[in-house]
Amino acid sequence: MAEGEFGAWRLSDRVSGLAFGDSQLFTVGFRPFGVRWQLALGLRCGACVVAMGVNRDVDFSDEELRVGRSLAAHLRHGLRAVERREALATGVTGSGRRSGLERVAGSARLTAREAEVLHWIAEGKRNGEIARILGVSAATVKRHCENLYAKLEVETRGAAVAQVFAH
Repeated sequence: MAEGEFGAWRLSDRVSGLAFGDSQLFTVGFRPFGVRWQLALGLRCGACVVAMGVNRDVDFSDEELRVGRSLAAHLRHGLRAVERREALATGVTGSGRRSGLERVAGSARLTAREAEVLHWIAEGKRNGEIARILGVSAATVKRHCENLYAKLEVETRGAAVAQVFAH
């Protein structure tokens, strides 16, 4: 899988049932468990690879495949959020350089969550959008904003973002 690639696949979309039924993989890994079909989810994000298979004795429908693809997209989003938090915690980007956001977050002693909120502010997101992305309430995002403004000694979103781009 290439960087950032993700998805869900039905086994039946990759190999014919007859060919799979004759394979050693089927004989050893599927038949003993009464499994004939698989929906596979997989993604690669940075150094992390996540793969999961859902097995059963009947094939998966197009709707179930769509649900699998949606789940894979959510997994990808979650892995990227973890990678962003790790980068903010260590202050190092994938290239080994500290970004403006990481320098500001470090010098102002922002929490990882405050730095994440600042990232989304810099991306142009409103509090409600940030709340949905982070899975918290808009009031929680507002409180994080108030805290990070105080730590940065600014009064507006624009001034906070200007500090990020000034570094």
